[in-house]
Amino acid sequence: MPFYPPSSSHSDTYHQQSKYCKYPSSSNTFCLSFQMNGTTWLETEAPNVVESGVSESLGGDEGLTTRQSACSSTTPHNIRTPDSQFYFSIVVFGVGESIFRVPRQAFEVPGTVFEAIFSIPLSSSDTDAVEGLSDEHPIVLDGIEEDHFRGFLGALYPFAKVVTYNDWVGALHLATMWEFKEVREKAISGISSMLAEKTSVEIVLLAKKYRVVHWLRDAYTRLVEQRTLTLEDVRSPFTLDSETALKIFYIRSAMPYNIQAHKPQCPYCAPSGIKSISVAERKALFEDVFRAEFDTITPTVHHIDPLLPGKPQVRTVSGKKKSKKSEG
Repeated sequence: MPFYPPSSSHSDTYHQQSKYCKYPSSSNTFCLSFQMNGTTWLETEAPNVVESGVSESLGGDEGLTTRQSACSSTTPHNIRTPDSQFYFSIVVFGVGESIFRVPRQAFEVPGTVFEAIFSIPLSSSDTDAVEGLSDEHPIVLDGIEEDHFRGFLGALYPFAKVVTYNDWVGALHLATMWEFKEVREKAISGISSMLAEKTSVEIVLLAKKYRVVHWLRDAYTRLVEQRTLTLEDVRSPFTLDSETALKIFYIRSAMPYNIQAHKPQCPYCAPSGIKSISVAERKALFEDVFRAEFDTITPTVHHIDPLLPGKPQVRTVSGKKKSKKSEG
């Protein structure tokens, strides 16, 4: 950028001033002018500066020298287009008492309610009031817990991290409800490594709620094969439904854990009649009793588990509430 300072011999006679020229918003141009001995000197990078507003800064001074040509040269502007992969739009959500601003692309999952929301054309007349574009007008997710949403975002974005068991459960809860299959699988994997610290009954309830068949099978197996099982074990601190409890006790009675414990201790007592069954028979009995339940909750290739009861509604940009089910 050319700059022509006054001669040092006249340094006591020049007056220097600066101002912004009135250029279009795409050109953030700074003009610097100063006067020395009745001559106005000018420095700028803007194109056609003499036509764009130098008359204001010079106050009609006609004493311009040939050095003003430095201000009338045109500086080329590079025209860039958005990158097809790394040019993110931001969406704003309101959950509970908090505002969340995140990249929108991760929510544009085909077949989900968010795909429907973001496909609604926006009105160019009042973009400031469109929900999801500002903190003042977020997309409000009614009925969603903040901790669940934080856990979901932690599993959704690679730059975030999910640490606690409750956060993983929150991610699983929303991923199942909103049909985010990849996030659901990630949450199931994260939770699986923490289930060793949970009771069998707690795992059964978790597996039933979120329809994870391998959790359910493993938990049933633990309940059936553990040495002792009382009614209190299936009631506290978590309670199994009566049908599940009956099935478990039925299988245990048909396949005793240790046949030696059932042999009569007294030589005068009659035989108990209980006999051991093979491993294959025990497995077949187990699968036969629980087959209907396993088949109900096992997802197929083109099907994700059914939505949880009481699916929260999501407000669209028009302010109305809309669910994916209502679209069909």
